[in-house]
Amino acid sequence: ILKHGVDIPYYEEWEFFDVSALPNGLSWQWLSTQVSHQRMVLFTKLMAWINYKLFALDFFKLKIMNYAFFGCFLYLIVRFKNKVLPGSNNFHLFPLFMLFLLSPIIYEVHINTFQSGETAAMFLSVLMLNLIFNAEISYKTTLLFSVCALFGMCSSSAGLIFAIIFLICWTIFYGVNINNNRISCPYGWKNILLVWLILVPGIFIWFDDFKKPDPALWEVAELLLPVKMKFWEVYFELLSYCFGFEWKSLLPGVLCLFFVLAPVMMLLVNKSQRWEISTWLIASAIIGTLAVVALVVIGRGNMPYSIKVSRYVIFGYILIPYTSIAWWLAIKTIVKRRVVLTLFWGFCAVGYSNDWNYSVYPYVEQLELTNLECVGNYNSGGDGVCPGTFVFPIGKYFDSAKRLDIHFTRQFEAKRIVKN
Repeated sequence: ILKHGVDIPYYEEWEFFDVSALPNGLSWQWLSTQVSHQRMVLFTKLMAWINYKLFALDFFKLKIMNYAFFGCFLYLIVRFKNKVLPGSNNFHLFPLFMLFLLSPIIYEVHINTFQSGETAAMFLSVLMLNLIFNAEISYKTTLLFSVCALFGMCSSSAGLIFAIIFLICWTIFYGVNINNNRISCPYGWKNILLVWLILVPGIFIWFDDFKKPDPALWEVAELLLPVKMKFWEVYFELLSYCFGFEWKSLLPGVLCLFFVLAPVMMLLVNKSQRWEISTWLIASAIIGTLAVVALVVIGRGNMPYSIKVSRYVIFGYILIPYTSIAWWLAIKTIVKRRVVLTLFWGFCAVGYSNDWNYSVYPYVEQLELTNLECVGNYNSGGDGVCPGTFVFPIGKYFDSAKRLDIHFTRQFEAKRIVKN
């Protein structure tokens, strides 16, 4: 990114310069405006506004900020592992499974900063897991969990699914454990009531204000519901792609789902582990992630192109470290644990064997330089039709950016020539 990043907006980023966006200041109207199928992209817009104040919205620096935030996401996953497997029970070979998360398979998330909302939703999902399922429940953690859930819902549709799944799992875990006196929580039921009073209205408002994207402006398709066989075909296809497999076969997806769900079922069936905090942490993480992958299939599964798209992988490939933790918990025998984890790592290694080609970054750099040239042509009197960087003519957006003195416009020193 440092070597190949280019300072130019890409697709939805041009809308930062709409009259109702940055030119109008940091307004709630802009922050809460729906973008295509995303109810809100609050985090993405906040990060753009901060960059605007610090660097005049330098899109190269915005890419760096986006990747730095991705690094925080990886750090939180390690923190989550340490919470599930504390002390002597630590999983010292865990970094071998984290290695797959550094693959350029998710290059779109790194080079297109508008995808930072997806990274934010994943970051906040892991943060929520680090806050909930403790030996003691408190108002502080309840409120922090609620705030993270609301922020995630406002950043990406995936955040909504995580909030709903975690809320249900959190309520079941604490409700059963408080009722059976397994956890000492003098204010337990009040905390449960509090989180429902905060999140349920937020969820209803999210759905109430959601508008179906205008097909004249955005690509839309009929929802692909789980009652159709095609849903499961596409679901296994996307799930397997999150594990690196590009084969046109259901088998890799079925194997992936087996690897993911088997340890969770083992933990829940085992009476001695069924109500442990570690079991519900990893079960909630995996169930929530599988549900988000399903959301992508429901919304995008009927699109005319393949579901195997780089930007969707971030929603599912976190299952690799999650699943390794689950197997570590489910198998107590050291030899069996090593065998299963070795097989699972080998399975992931086969899937990702073709996903370490970083030449995609210089390739995208050339595309962005071509787009930059098209923008320069508009500045010299062209028509502003640059389909490589936005579906609409960029004229009004570029003019607005120039008035704001946005960083990328400074390289065009010549004044715009108006054609007769």
